[in-house]
Amino acid sequence: MDQEPPKVELTEEEKKRTFRATPLPDVSQYVLNTSFPNFSIPEKNEGFAEVKFDWDTEAKAKTYLQQWKQVKKATTRVEDIKPGEWFTSVSSQWQKTLQTWHARQSAYKAQVAKKAAEKEAKAQRKAALAIAREKEATAKKER
Repeated sequence: MDQEPPKVELTEEEKKRTFRATPLPDVSQYVLNTSFPNFSIPEKNEGFAEVKFDWDTEAKAKTYLQQWKQVKKATTRVEDIKPGEWFTSVSSQWQKTLQTWHARQSAYKAQVAKKAAEKEAKAQRKAALAIAREKEATAKKER
C-alpha cells in the first residue's frame, strides 16, 4: 500500500496529438455536416470575460480551424442542398428528351420484333405448304 501507482507515459504519437480521440462523437454526423461552416473561434468582443488558448496561440488556433473547415468542405456530403431553378428546368428538358428516346427505342424494337414474327410466320407457312405438297404427292403415288 505504500507503493506509488505506476506513472503513465505517452507514446511519441500521443504526444503529438492536440485533441484526444473519443469512441463516440459529441454530435451526430448530420448535425456536424450542416453546422461546421458556422464554426468560429470565440472572441472577447462577443461578450466573453476572457478567452484562453491553452494548446496554441490564437493565430494558430484560427489557422487550424480554417484548415479543418476547408478539409471538411472538400470531403463532406452536403446534407441540405436543394437544386436551383436552372437545374430544375434543364433536368425537366433532359427527362423529356430521354422519354422521347425511350419511346423511339421501344417503337424500333417493336418494329424489329414484328418483322421477325412476320418472317417466322412466313417460314412456318412455307414449311406447312411444303409438308402439304409432300403429303399430296405421296397420296397421288398411292392411287
